[in-house]
Amino acid sequence: MARVSEKIIHISRFIDLNIDRLKLNKLPENISYHHPCHLKIQPDPDSSLRLLSKVPGMSVDSLNAHCCGMIGSWGMAAENYDLSRRIGSDLIEKINVSKAGTVVTDCPTCRMQIEDFGEKPVMHPVEILAARL
Repeated sequence: MARVSEKIIHISRFIDLNIDRLKLNKLPENISYHHPCHLKIQPDPDSSLRLLSKVPGMSVDSLNAHCCGMIGSWGMAAENYDLSRRIGSDLIEKINVSKAGTVVTDCPTCRMQIEDFGEKPVMHPVEILAARL
């Protein structure tokens, strides 16, 4: 098991290590990045932020917010809706006042929460890069 886990890296880190092999189009865009809680405790938690900052024409703002409030599937339960929304209010407030046209996050449940409560489109870092190939 250890031999396998030693070889696993985050997709953004993998792409960043190979970014010189990609031909990315320069498309000016302002984005805001949300660090998912689970990524903050993994090796190289800033891999997506670092990768996005290398995209030509991209202006990246880290939201520096706490949890989105989804907390895995916990926030999907009807009885947790109000508390989930309150927990994520700091993040949603920062998104709504940011000058970014797009919010980027690595986490699919964070994405669901941001799309539900926020006012801006949400993408995964890989989607941002794919759109520029």
